[in-house]
Amino acid sequence: MSTNTLFLYQVDDPTFQQLLQNYSTNYFALHFVQLFENATEKEMHTKVEQLIVTQDINHLCILFNNCDASLDLYWLEHIKNSYNLKTIFIFQNSHNSFEYIDRYYAQIADLIIIPPVEYLDDFYNALEIKNFTLESLESDLTIKKENIFASSLTNLSTPQRKISHQQDEATDLFALLDTLRTSKKEILTDKKFLYSQRIYKIFWAIYNLQRYKKSKFIFSLLQYKNLFYLKEIYLLYRTLLRSQSFQSTNPIELINKALYKEYRL
Repeated sequence: MSTNTLFLYQVDDPTFQQLLQNYSTNYFALHFVQLFENATEKEMHTKVEQLIVTQDINHLCILFNNCDASLDLYWLEHIKNSYNLKTIFIFQNSHNSFEYIDRYYAQIADLIIIPPVEYLDDFYNALEIKNFTLESLESDLTIKKENIFASSLTNLSTPQRKISHQQDEATDLFALLDTLRTSKKEILTDKKFLYSQRIYKIFWAIYNLQRYKKSKFIFSLLQYKNLFYLKEIYLLYRTLLRSQSFQSTNPIELINKALYKEYRL
């Protein structure tokens, strides 16, 4: 069976791209932040799903960076289940973004790659997800039954480097995936994450409206659910209007600049 991989990423990382290419029969990469530029969320979803169908994609890998919540959680769950995808998620800054972003996306993944930060794997083991770091290529399979929404994350505030031991042979990610038994899980979210997702949807609608002046982005912004976020819309609109960052978009920096006093994502 051929391994057809789709890699969605926010920040270009040649190391991960080369790693996935080595494991894949056919490899495709899309910069998902650039996909949101000059496209509505629906258009972006359609483009990705068309690629999955036409190229017979069976492995989806996503690189998450900078606490980004642009990708709709329930859409990712939908495409994984609808197209029977094996999923690998890479969380580059999970020692900073576990509580706000990563722990929610991780529920969809079959396997995750995390930074070599002490105690971080314990939190993901509570999600019952196989995890390892690129440095060690090892995985702790001990499942600790803990509340994944525990408020105490003090260990993450003082991350420490693990002492890693390189294996003689590299782990074949996709061969490892084939040995995993996966089952559908109920996705757990809370108001904190749903707020983050909504803010990102509003951000991209405002960003594209200001940059491209197209009516389709007005309709994206004037959704019923957005009526509950008028204050956030105003603050984001004002911040983006003053921003000169259209050529190098970093959503989290602009969002925090606009909303830090209201709510930190």
